[in-house]
Amino acid sequence: MEKKRNRGTNFSKEEELLLLVEVEKLKNIIENKQSDKLHSSEKSEAWITVANNFNAINCIARSQDQLKIKYENLKMKARKFAADQRFCQGTGGGPPNINIKDPVLDAVLRIINFKTVVGLINPFDIDSIRNNAQVIGYSTKYINESFLDLDYEISQSLLVLENWSKYTPKKLKTPISKKLKQKMFVNPIKEEYYRKKIKYLEEETKKSILQQEDIIIKRKQDKELHEKNIFLLDLKTKLQQKELLK
Repeated sequence: MEKKRNRGTNFSKEEELLLLVEVEKLKNIIENKQSDKLHSSEKSEAWITVANNFNAINCIARSQDQLKIKYENLKMKARKFAADQRFCQGTGGGPPNINIKDPVLDAVLRIINFKTVVGLINPFDIDSIRNNAQVIGYSTKYINESFLDLDYEISQSLLVLENWSKYTPKKLKTPISKKLKQKMFVNPIKEEYYRKKIKYLEEETKKSILQQEDIIIKRKQDKELHEKNIFLLDLKTKLQQKELLK
């Protein structure tokens, strides 16, 4: 019988963000769609680098396989979130579109191809997000009346139908009623935490870009030095041959 895989502890938000920071440094290799032998070898080396850098900072050691599985799960979660957002914005109704700030999902969408997940935005489509119109025939109003009776409070809604048969095209884009707008509760502690994490990710991304630029410059300098050495060696060899011929 095969041994069951030992389940590790769950990843914290900090670990997920740290993993995505390390993956973003090598995203051109890890997210490369080519699967030949050369690119597969480069991907394996990239994941070894990610695991080493991750474990050098993180308190809990994670294996390369654990990090790869976690990264794939985060990509699936980001795609599902994007699909849910598209469903909410469909023309057939559905629940309201609620924007949730999640730095982990934002980081994943920065790494993978954003267009393949979210899709292209068509500014000329009347069903686009920017051009949502409300089709109005009859509108329904709920008048809430509440009264207190000893130990309990009863809220009663009266349904009133209002005839809109004489509407004009301008009324197709009437603003949403204040009663229909959902108020989002924002936790100031979480907001500050996410703000700091996003700032940290941006700084790490800038550092990685600078490091890559330094590596490119160094490689260019090494190449030029190597070419000069080859030229000098070739010149020296030719001079020695001339001396021998004399």
